[in-house]
Amino acid sequence: ADVSAEEAWDHTRGAGIRVAVIDNGFDVDHEDLAPGVVGESGSFTNAGGFTSGTGGMPNGNHGTFCAGMVGARHNNGNGGCGAAPESELMLIACLNDQVGSQLTLARAVAYAAVPANEVPGTDPALGADIRVVSLGPNGANWDLTATLSLALETAAVNGRNGRGLAIFWAASNGNNVDVTLDEVVSHADVIAVVRSTRNDQENNAARGETVELIAPGVNVYSTQSGNNYGTATGTSYAAPCAAGCAALALSVNPELSRDELRQVMRDSADKIGGVAYDANGHHDDYGFGRVNAHR
Repeated sequence: ADVSAEEAWDHTRGAGIRVAVIDNGFDVDHEDLAPGVVGESGSFTNAGGFTSGTGGMPNGNHGTFCAGMVGARHNNGNGGCGAAPESELMLIACLNDQVGSQLTLARAVAYAAVPANEVPGTDPALGADIRVVSLGPNGANWDLTATLSLALETAAVNGRNGRGLAIFWAASNGNNVDVTLDEVVSHADVIAVVRSTRNDQENNAARGETVELIAPGVNVYSTQSGNNYGTATGTSYAAPCAAGCAALALSVNPELSRDELRQVMRDSADKIGGVAYDANGHHDDYGFGRVNAHR
């Protein structure tokens, strides 16, 4: 079971769509990522500093893996490729205060939508079209601060010159954790993603009414720091897979609003798991189904 990306690539590979990946660090020189990384990438420090571009970017294996799930390049003889291998990668490093103060995370969220928030005068068109975040606690409550809530709401409504920014977020890896206890991933403007196996079964993740989509996240293959590759498991990797598939959809019709794109992702998802979905097409473990890029 997979997301039918190969069939989708007969129509598009995500060219022209900019995906912001927010994490703690990235190998921006990775052979399978560097050609897609844009100059509007940037990094924050816990002390509040911001560096525009990739210079001084902290390296992180987790973020590198996530970025590869979105947009590792194709047909270059290196590794595999991401769901949207011609998309642009806006890599934003947000250091380790996100679970506590959430201040740096809020700034990263705001910067992805409107780079001028940190670099005055930046063309609004250089903001992200889609954003994905795989940060947060596992199996723990996460209270949403007013600062991060405002950043999410503003980006979701005003991003992409008013068309709105789709925000994908990895739900907790905690088995059967009530997803609604995580106020960040359960925010109304966030698309919460859990992980599936190669057999289209949910796998040890949060569950509940705000789970929106499920995507492959068990023993998936992607980029690792140091021009390396390997497999890993986590909702952290299901979320960028889903975001990459959304980039494919948006590249076919860039005029879609955030809400329209969100509905496309719901309507095109496959009802997997052999379980009954409710009258609204939702299941607490599977959301609206497993992402299907081709559909």
